[in-house]
Amino acid sequence: MRKNRKRFLTGFTLIEMLIVSLIMSIVSLGLYVTLKSGIKVWQRINNQQPAAEEVNIFFDKFGSDLRNSLPFTAINFIGTENGLSFPSIIKSQRLEGRTIGQVIYIYDSRTGLLKRQQKDYSQIYNAEEAASSADLKNIKSLVFQYYVYDKERKEYFWHDEPLPEQIPWAVRLELEFLAGAKRSGFSKTVTIPVNG
Repeated sequence: MRKNRKRFLTGFTLIEMLIVSLIMSIVSLGLYVTLKSGIKVWQRINNQQPAAEEVNIFFDKFGSDLRNSLPFTAINFIGTENGLSFPSIIKSQRLEGRTIGQVIYIYDSRTGLLKRQQKDYSQIYNAEEAASSADLKNIKSLVFQYYVYDKERKEYFWHDEPLPEQIPWAVRLELEFLAGAKRSGFSKTVTIPVNG
């Protein structure tokens, strides 16, 4: 009789087996959901990364150039819908340091290329060509807008060109970027601290 009782006490009961299988299924489901969502995020990042990353790097340089702009009588702030030119503090390879120079952004709608060029003050004085330092390719459309203050009307507004003899309060760059067959719209507004 004692031997029979020992035999029943050495194994797992049905309830213990059900509890273990329930815990294992919950843990497995949690791992599956975590892995699946991680793979989805990874795929989304890899699909969008080249276009967005390239544009964000270009926008950082654009913002830095505008925030370093300054009023300088020898170099005017000139802007249109397709480009702008302004005085700024730049890093000159030629002078091996930071100096006053001119930064130029030009959009060519035929090639879909936005070029950034810069000249230090000696290059401007000697009428030398500007060196291209950064390009953004595959642009379908681009528009520069300028936030200006009209002293006569006493109001602020967005305009296609900056007012004469005045540095705008902000510059907005809106572009449509082509990455394969996919179009993405990007916008960057940079305030210019000279006026603030």
